[in-house]
Amino acid sequence: MELTKLFDQIDFVLMHGDLDVEIEHLAYHSKKVKPQSLFVCINGTRQDASQFINEAIEHGAVAIVTQNRSVNYPDVTMVYVEDIRKTLALLSCRFFDQPAQQLKMIGITGTKGKTTVAVMIYETLKKSGIKVGLIGTNGIFMGDQVYPSENTTPESYEIQYYLRKMADQGYTHVILEVTSIGIMRHRVDGFTFDIGCFTNLSPDHIGENEHNSFEEYKHYKMELMRRSDVCFINRDDFYAVDMINNAKGKVRLYDLTRVVDEPISAVDYLNEQGLKMRFLYKQLIFTIPLPGKFNVSNALLCIGVCEYLGIDVMTIKETLQDIHISGRSEFVETYPGVNVFIDFAHNALSMENILKTMLHYQPKRLITLFGCGGNRDRQRRYEMGKISGTYATLSIITSDNSRYESTENIMADIIRGMKETNGKYVAIEDRKSAIEFALQLALPGDMILILGKGHEQYQELNGVKKEFIEKEVILECLQNKAA
Repeated sequence: MELTKLFDQIDFVLMHGDLDVEIEHLAYHSKKVKPQSLFVCINGTRQDASQFINEAIEHGAVAIVTQNRSVNYPDVTMVYVEDIRKTLALLSCRFFDQPAQQLKMIGITGTKGKTTVAVMIYETLKKSGIKVGLIGTNGIFMGDQVYPSENTTPESYEIQYYLRKMADQGYTHVILEVTSIGIMRHRVDGFTFDIGCFTNLSPDHIGENEHNSFEEYKHYKMELMRRSDVCFINRDDFYAVDMINNAKGKVRLYDLTRVVDEPISAVDYLNEQGLKMRFLYKQLIFTIPLPGKFNVSNALLCIGVCEYLGIDVMTIKETLQDIHISGRSEFVETYPGVNVFIDFAHNALSMENILKTMLHYQPKRLITLFGCGGNRDRQRRYEMGKISGTYATLSIITSDNSRYESTENIMADIIRGMKETNGKYVAIEDRKSAIEFALQLALPGDMILILGKGHEQYQELNGVKKEFIEKEVILECLQNKAA
C-alpha cells in the first residue's frame, strides 16, 4: 500500500521525502522492522523512540512517522504528526483494512470484573457454536491458540493485527477488555463497538505513568459508552448515572434485582469446597463456582449480553455452572476443609471487597498473603495494609512486582498501615517462602487468600521479570511438604 493511501484522512506534515513510497510492513518497535516498513516512533515510559530511528532504517524502514520535529533523516520519507499514538491506531486500522467492520465487537470496561465477564461471555458464545475471539488480561484467545499480551488492552497495532487474523479465519464475534489507559493511549481508536459494557468504577490507576486524577480516570471509562451502539450498565454502581448520561446508543441496565426487565431473586452464598453463589433467574436456579455478590453481578452482565445476542438461557446456565477464571477468585485444592484462593486484588478497595465477601462464608481463620507493586502510588500500600489488618486473622506481607523499587521499602509502607489496626502480621520478603509458610499454617476451616498477582506468570524484581506461576508454586510447596 502506498504511504499516501495509508495517510488518507489523517492529519500530517510531510517533512521531506516521497509519499508515493510503497509500504509493505508497519512497525512501532525498531527490532520488528522489515524491508519496506513504515516505522512509527512511539515513546515508552522510559525511552524516547527517536533514538531507535537509525536501527529502524538499518532494518529496512523507508518511511518514519514522528512527533519530534527536530529529527531529520534525509534518506527516508519523514512525516510529522501531532499525536503519534492516535496516528498509529488509525494507520493500523487502514493497514489491516478495517477488520472491526467485519466483526461484532463487544467491549468491557470497569475497575473490577472485566476479565471475569469477558471469559464468561467468551465461554458462553463458544458453547453456543459461535466462532469468537477474546483479547484481554489473560491473553489473546483464538480457538485452541492463546497468544500472550503484555497489556490488558494491547497496543493498537496488535489489536488490529489479531482482528484481521480473526476476520480472515471466519470469526464473527470478538470480546475486548477495554482499560482506561488503553482508551487514553488511543489503542482502540479508529473503530466502534457493537456492545459496550460497564461493570463498576472506583479509584485506581491514578499516579505516575497512569491517570492524573479520578476525574480523568472516569472520563476515559465513560468513553467506551460514547463509542458503543448498545451499552450494558451496572445500575448498582454509584457512577451508573454518569455512564448512562454519556451513552450515545441504547442503554440496557442490570443490577442484583434484575437484568433489563427480568427479575433476579434468591441470591445465596453456598459454603461448599471452593465456595459458590446461587440465584434464581427465569425460574432457573443458576449456580456459579465463584464467591461473592460481585461475581453474581458479573454473571448477570454475561446473561444480559448473551441473551441480547440470541443465546438461549439454558446454554448460559450450563456454561456458568462450570466457569473457571484464571487468577480471579481461583480455588486451588490443597488440604481437606481448607479453601485457598488466588486473586488479582491489588488495591485497598478490591482487597476489602474480597475479604468482606469471604467473611460471609464464616472461615475459622482468614489469612491473607500479599505485597504491592512498585513504581505506583505509595498510598495504595498503606491502605492495603490497613484493610488487611482490619479484616484478616493474619496477614502475611511479602513481595509482589517491586519493579525498580526496594521490596523492603514497599513492605514497610504496608506495615505502616497495618500498625493502625490490631491485626496480626508476619513479613516474609520471598513470595515462595511466604506461600510455603501460609500452607504450613493451614488447618481445616481456614481460608487463605493469595492476592495481587492473580493470572500473572512472572514476578518483576529489580526490573527483571522471572517466571512465577502462583498455582504451580502452591502445588510445588505441597509436594515438598508431602516429601
